[in-house]
Amino acid sequence: MAGFEFDPEASGGDSRMGDWILRQREIVIHDALLTWHDQRRNAPQLLLDRVQFRLEHPLGSRRHRFGLTGAPPAEVAAPIDLRGEFVNATAQDWSAAEGRMYLRMDYADIAAWSEWLPLPIEVDDGRGAVRLWLEYQAGVMRDLTADLELVDVRTRIERALPWLELAHVSGRVTWHGDATTRRIATDDLALVAREGAVVTPMDFTFEAAVAEDGTYRSGRVSADIIELAPVAALAASLPMPAKLREDLASYAPRGTLRNARYRWEGPAAKPVSYAGEAEAIDIGIAAVGAAPGITAFTAKVQADERGGTAKIGSRQTTMSLPRVFAAPVAFDTLTGNVRWRRSEDTTEVEVDSLAFANPDAAGTASGKWRSGKTGPGNADLTARLTRADAFLRQMSWDGTWNRINVLVETALVSADITAAGESIAAAG
Repeated sequence: MAGFEFDPEASGGDSRMGDWILRQREIVIHDALLTWHDQRRNAPQLLLDRVQFRLEHPLGSRRHRFGLTGAPPAEVAAPIDLRGEFVNATAQDWSAAEGRMYLRMDYADIAAWSEWLPLPIEVDDGRGAVRLWLEYQAGVMRDLTADLELVDVRTRIERALPWLELAHVSGRVTWHGDATTRRIATDDLALVAREGAVVTPMDFTFEAAVAEDGTYRSGRVSADIIELAPVAALAASLPMPAKLREDLASYAPRGTLRNARYRWEGPAAKPVSYAGEAEAIDIGIAAVGAAPGITAFTAKVQADERGGTAKIGSRQTTMSLPRVFAAPVAFDTLTGNVRWRRSEDTTEVEVDSLAFANPDAAGTASGKWRSGKTGPGNADLTARLTRADAFLRQMSWDGTWNRINVLVETALVSADITAAGESIAAAG
């Protein structure tokens, strides 16, 4: 062929045919049947019918451009459109090659195509329309952008995680990986889990610096919107610190985070430093141990390893403190500012002008609490009430609150504080 004699049965590194092809200024093929046998990936044979192919090699350059269309077996994919360019390629060694490719399939069995395409994650099932943009360096894929419209997806983001099973996926996903960096981002990505959880379209970015042992040594995460309930439902199959996954299962969060940002330095599970911020809208969490439960909580929150702030602006909020109140306490409005500071020995929380109102009580509260080396710590609190009909009588008779409740039940059986300026102060 082309003046060369070669034995197709012979093994070894006779690259004369490949070298000749790469030297040509242009090669055009029409209506061919192509058999692709990828020995490097040990993939099964792939047949493409009605192949149209063009390879261009500008004179004096090391760059090649190509385009290919063809029809694979119908159960594998609809007709494909593949285009690309590459430099520094030789028939003998593709390890120095760099380039980019574009692939369009209006229908594809993604699991089947993973035999021939180097996908960055495992895909066991999934069908639909796909457009892919790939960039590779040193013969290895470094960047991938995928526009997806898929159904019945079964994938595993990391080998140690359970399979993620989705009824529908749509949107754009980008991935980057090299020796020092991992990056995953989404654009308008929407998910529907087979169990029914729905992740509304969101823009999300995860980027981490990778140590030599493969662990993350720093990183950042951002999202324009996060619906907490479906994320918690899918958490077992998503990459995150184990403690965060446990907390999502325990506290069963719901509600929305907007404009969420988080960064960290050090191991992801136990960072040396971190900082985060988000607008929390109608957040709800379950009461766990001494931690309160809450519904419809809205606030702007900023926090780092030294402390943080929360600007609260909630309506129709309920708070559950099973160890304090016999029933959840409802608030028509709850507004104010909370600040906290941490050091090696203590935690300090300061409440500034916390205003609350419900059918039984209304008023403001402010004060500080500082943790102690032992015991519950020290508190200096002031509350100013404009109404307090039966609010305090909701307190339970449980544990250490028993003696306080005796006084509350005795003194406030029918209390109605209406005069402005009445206040209650406590320190201890």
